[in-house]
This record gives sequence, structure tokens and C-alpha cells, in this order.
Amino acid sequence: MTSAAGEEAEATTRASELPIAEVAELTGLSKDTLGHYEPAGLIEAVGRSSGGQRRYASSDLDWLRFLLRLRATGVPIAAMRQFAELRRAGSGGVAGRVALLSEHRDDVRQQIARPQGPSRRP
Repeated sequence: MTSAAGEEAEATTRASELPIAEVAELTGLSKDTLGHYEPAGLIEAVGRSSGGQRRYASSDLDWLRFLLRLRATGVPIAAMRQFAELRRAGSGGVAGRVALLSEHRDDVRQQIARPQGPSRRP
């Protein structure tokens, strides 16, 4: 027999888990893309329902939003994967993450500083 506290904790856990359709809506990523992020190494294995459906925790959603910010600034998928690996390394990967982001920042600054071609006027 389960305790009331155990049932409450289980209900809270289920309530904090989001199905893939809801995460897709919240992030703007397709369900297919979300499904590919896990085997690609961009996100850690997400929880599953008893029926095998993906269930995302709020921490998964936070990480996905961070990945979207990386993507929005033009970070290549390979660098995003490297960043994810460094993140999984915990505090041992901090220096590598800082270096990766610093290098990307420098690349973006160089792109901004490059002269643009003549603008076209309609």
C-alpha cells in the first residue's frame, strides 16, 4: 500500500512531465526534431511513460530552450553536440564550454565586422 505522501509525489512528478506534443508547441521544434535530438546526443535520454511515450521534465525544456538560443546565433550542430557532452561532464567541462562559447562569440563578431556587399534598393 502506498502512502499519501508517495501518491502526492508521484502525481507531482507526472504533472511536471510534458508530452512531446506540448514540448514541440512550447519550443517551436517539430516532434521529429525533438525525437532526433536524443540519439544525436543533444539532449540526455528523456523519461518515458508506461506506454513508451517521451515525457520531458522542466529541466529538459530549459535545456532545449538553451539549445535554441545556441542555434539562433548560428552555432553548428556539431558544436552544440560538443557543448552537450561538456555539460554532461559537469564541472570538469566548464572550461571547455566557456572556450566553445568564447570562440563562437569571436566568430559572430568577425561576421558582424565584415563589410557587407552593396545593399539592393527596390
